Amino acid sequence: MLYNPSIDSLDCLINSIYYDVDKIYLVDNSLEPLYEFRYDAESKITHIRNKENLGIAKALNIGASEASTDNCNYIITFDQDSNPGKSMIPTLFGFYQEIKSENKSIGAVGPALVDNRGDLLSFPFLKFGRFAGFYVDHIFPNVNIKYLNVDLLITSGMFFDIKLWKDGFKFMDELFVDYVDTEWCLRTSKAGYTHYGCPSVKMFHAVSDNPGIRIFGLLFLSYSPLRRFYYFRNTILYFKITYAPIGNRLRILIGALMRIPFIIFFDKDPINSYSSVCRGIYHGIKMKLPRA
Repeated sequence: MLYNPSIDSLDCLINSIYYDVDKIYLVDNSLEPLYEFRYDAESKITHIRNKENLGIAKALNIGASEASTDNCNYIITFDQDSNPGKSMIPTLFGFYQEIKSENKSIGAVGPALVDNRGDLLSFPFLKFGRFAGFYVDHIFPNVNIKYLNVDLLITSGMFFDIKLWKDGFKFMDELFVDYVDTEWCLRTSKAGYTHYGCPSVKMFHAVSDNPGIRIFGLLFLSYSPLRRFYYFRNTILYFKITYAPIGNRLRILIGALMRIPFIIFFDKDPINSYSSVCRGIYHGIKMKLPRA
């Protein structure tokens, strides 16, 4: 999925995966054509220009629809600021096949994420723990662990059989950006599918505008006012999702509210960010999600 991408980062991503896939779909939500498309018509790359920001969820569905039309068997999704190693996709595919031989209800597999801007910051896989997910187990990158069952994966680097998408497990357009992957993982898990994280497989990925900082166990990220709106709106919406464990919904809500006073230290435009937080909470309370 693209939105005003850095051309250097995009080229790096494409070069990393080009020879490991049959098709590449660049679903572009940029408002203006900020760059000239530099790949010839004979390449395996399809550039889909939406000419408006339709959000990550709809972009994922558009890409999956194109892949379905082209009779692709598997999908792996990426954000524009991800940097997988050249062997990552074959490794994930090998793990997927290995798991599938033992578990026919496999959902998706994904790599461990590392933000390499500034100090290395690793993002753990999450598995719901005590009190209905209020406590969570954190599994950090570990070369000695091939894969393990987890509750949540991030869309960037997520590998799955396209049949899952065809069977109705599409991404929820209404969420637009935040919690798109979380909601999808929980909905597919409810249907009996199991997701796996691969701590031995690392992928570099920028999760926010600037590198995150951990304070008192909370991760603080820098975002634009628009992204703050969606984060807080969708946090309220997440609290309404009945197939998410109630303890985890409460944990996420408390964590979001605890971050509000610190926005002034991390965002470039804190006044507008605070306004966006209030609007996001209001719209989250008013909005209803479609039935799963």
